[in-house]
This record gives sequence, C-alpha cells and structure tokens, in this order.
Amino acid sequence: MRFLSRLVWIPILLICLAFIVLFVISNPQPTDISIWPLKAEVTQPLWASILGAFGVGLLLGSGFVWLASLGTRAKLSMTQRKLQKTNDELASLKQQQETKSLESVL
Repeated sequence: MRFLSRLVWIPILLICLAFIVLFVISNPQPTDISIWPLKAEVTQPLWASILGAFGVGLLLGSGFVWLASLGTRAKLSMTQRKLQKTNDELASLKQQQETKSLESVL
C-alpha cells in the first residue's frame, strides 16, 4: 500500500515542482512591496512576493484549522477516558459474576 501511495504522490509532486520552477523562471520582474503604516519599501522579484503570500496563507490556514480542531480533540479525549472507565467497570462486573457463579456451584 505504501508503494502505491508513493507511486501516485511522487509524480504529482514532480509536476507541482515543475510548475513552481516555470513560475519562478517566468516572473523575474522586480516588485516594490510597502506596508501602509511603515515607510519602508522592499524590492524583490515578483515570484518571491507571490510564493511568500501563498506560504503565509498556507501557514495561517493550517493554524486556523488546528485551532478549530482543538474542541473536537478535547471531546475525543474525554470520550476515550469514559470508554476506558466503562471497560474497566465491565471487566470488574464480569469478575464479580464469575466469582458468584463459582461460589454457587460449590
């Protein structure tokens, strides 16, 4: 299964890498970047600006998804603790039932 997964993902990654390389080669023009309250201005290639914005968006989006999943993870943890407690109680009840049935036979 791992081999099939790699067989699918490696070509996809190579195609994406080829598109990124073509994008970088096609957009070497310098771009001025300034942020309104600051008076500083940075000149960098257009590809760096676009890929940088994409990377920041990717990190922020991943962070928001992780934060949104915290509630679900907490519920999962609580449910697992309850399940473990229930399983322990069931094992204890089975043990008691076995000892009572053995006592009644004797």
